[in-house]
Amino acid sequence: SETVSFSFHIHPPWYRTWWAYSAYVILFVLFFYLGLVLNTRRIRKQKIELQRKVDEKTMELVAMNNEVLAMNNEVLAQNEELSAISEDVHKKNEEIRKQTEELKKSNLTKDKLFSIISHDLRGPIRQVKDIFNLVDMNYISEAELKTILPSLKDGVTQTLNLTDNLLYWAKSQMEGIQVKPSNFNIQDIVDENVQLFGPIAENKNIQLINSVDVSLWVIADSDMIRLVLRNLINNAIKFTNNGGKVIIRYELRQEDIIFSVADTGIGLSKEEISLLFNEDHFTRHGTSGEKGMGLGLILCQEFIEKNGGTLAIESELNKGSKFSFTIRNIQTN
Repeated sequence: SETVSFSFHIHPPWYRTWWAYSAYVILFVLFFYLGLVLNTRRIRKQKIELQRKVDEKTMELVAMNNEVLAMNNEVLAQNEELSAISEDVHKKNEEIRKQTEELKKSNLTKDKLFSIISHDLRGPIRQVKDIFNLVDMNYISEAELKTILPSLKDGVTQTLNLTDNLLYWAKSQMEGIQVKPSNFNIQDIVDENVQLFGPIAENKNIQLINSVDVSLWVIADSDMIRLVLRNLINNAIKFTNNGGKVIIRYELRQEDIIFSVADTGIGLSKEEISLLFNEDHFTRHGTSGEKGMGLGLILCQEFIEKNGGTLAIESELNKGSKFSFTIRNIQTN
């Protein structure tokens, strides 16, 4: 028989149709988008929460930092107060130290002053008193008194010079001396001192040579310069042997004058020169047993420096000494 055929088409189930697959794709995309949105929101919330925590921590750190700064400022303020207190204590200690040194120096000055008065000043005065007592009791004749008078006069002159030195030195140590400069002719002061020490030099057979034979006008404190020349001439005679020379010279320069007192005496060693201006006052007896003391030279140096000059020393043992100082020149006649 003839083949009989039947044609038929079987439709796939709906879930395998193209529109089903399209729906699957759309749903997948929707779910993916939804998951992405939800995840983004979750991350955003986490970020906001994290930012909030960070802000809180930052505020805490800022607050802690402010507290630390406040504590540092307080510590700095305390350190400044402590530094100020320490500086004040240091100043007080320095003031106390200076006061202690001044008090110690004042006590040393007082002790030295009384020591000089009791030994060097009291001795000559007592000697004069003893001589007058002997005269009153007629133990010394008029002829013997005339013999003693030159040496007595020398002793009085030395005592007067020592008294002036003591008064000036005590004033300079305790109160300070004010310089009163003026224009004056220094030749008059040189002549005055030469006349004062002429008899003393004559008693020791010393030639006292005054080479200041012109009017020399200078500017300085005349009383200070008078004491300087008196001490230098006195020391030169004191430390010069019988038959020696003491020469007073000057050297005229453009702005100042150099005055010098040179002698042919016993001189000084380098060690002795270094001790001349020591605070303990270098002392040495003269060639005829005169009391020698560095107090006068200390005053000389101080007074010359106060008047803007300098004091120089040249000396050699057994060959003599030369003391020079400068003083401002005004004019030369």
